Amino acid sequence: MRGLRFLSIGVFLSACGGAPAVDRAAVYGEVGRNVAAPAYVALVERTGELDAAATAYCADATSVANLGTLRAVLVDAHLAYQRTRAFEFGSSPTVLSQVPLYLDSFPLTLSSGTTTTTISDLLMDVTPLDFAALPARVQGFYAVEFLLFDQAAAVDAAAQFSNGALGARRCAYLLGLTARIDSLAKTASATWSPVSETSFDQRIANPGSAGSPYSTLSSTTTDLVVRQYTLFENLADMRLGAGLGILAAGATVPNPEAVPGYLGHLTKNDLLAALDGFESFYLGTSMDGSDGRGLQDIVRARSHARDAEVLARLAASRAAIHAIAGDIDAAIVDAASPEYASVLGAYEALKSLQTTLAVGVGPTLGISSAAFLADGD
Repeated sequence: MRGLRFLSIGVFLSACGGAPAVDRAAVYGEVGRNVAAPAYVALVERTGELDAAATAYCADATSVANLGTLRAVLVDAHLAYQRTRAFEFGSSPTVLSQVPLYLDSFPLTLSSGTTTTTISDLLMDVTPLDFAALPARVQGFYAVEFLLFDQAAAVDAAAQFSNGALGARRCAYLLGLTARIDSLAKTASATWSPVSETSFDQRIANPGSAGSPYSTLSSTTTDLVVRQYTLFENLADMRLGAGLGILAAGATVPNPEAVPGYLGHLTKNDLLAALDGFESFYLGTSMDGSDGRGLQDIVRARSHARDAEVLARLAASRAAIHAIAGDIDAAIVDAASPEYASVLGAYEALKSLQTTLAVGVGPTLGISSAAFLADGD
């Protein structure tokens, strides 16, 4: 079991019962260096494989076997991305703010007045594809998922890619998407590594220094914790609440097509991967499984009880997601079914963890409640 670590330099007694405190800035730097940077390296490995698999498939779009490989590689790449989501800090470099915008947008529609355009419309168009101009909603992982899974059977999906000019358009779109995803992942990874004075782990560890997005250690703490709060708000509301039909007032109307990843049945594992990323951030556990310092060390120095609450909520969320039988999009069709109730249980568990961060961890670390209200919840 991980214990408190006493630093030889900079250790002081906190105002909370004389408990030993930790050097927050040093912890944040370690999290960036030991957890975030390797997570982005892993993401780049997977997105490179995705781009290569797409290229190999489109070289022979009749190959059902190659399409199956491409589908599997997409799932792996998307899970790698979900594990980085805990590190998309609000004051990150501009490129990091572009990553969720372009990689994680859903639903896949463009709205202009009363007109709604879908990817299907883009595929039927003959205008050359300009990915620099295409809106984020029709780029990213879910756009790739649409292309690969809008026909459930692999043989039917492959037939779309090998259908003359329409198939060529579909492949051109796919290859543009995977190249864009890989490029964004590489640029994001470069902000964290190689470790140097300008890499992002150093900037969060040295608030007030040149190039740091944070003026004070307090603002760093606020941003990092509010980011986790925002993450769980998204996981609960966008990944589950919208599909469950419980976000709007009135009768519950389940909508499986409102669940991101419903075509490829990605949602359940996406949620678990995002929990993995948060757990690594909180515990300070590196990609190779070695133990380090994370937010837990800072929380525990103030309150062992609050730390235990976070861990309990995390475990409950993971257990609730595992308890969902089958695919989430299939489980929410009938609001009166036990399957729907299990998804609702996962939603409530994630919301409880979100609340714990705002009303438990926030006050423990001196974060104003206004910081969470300003986030839009």
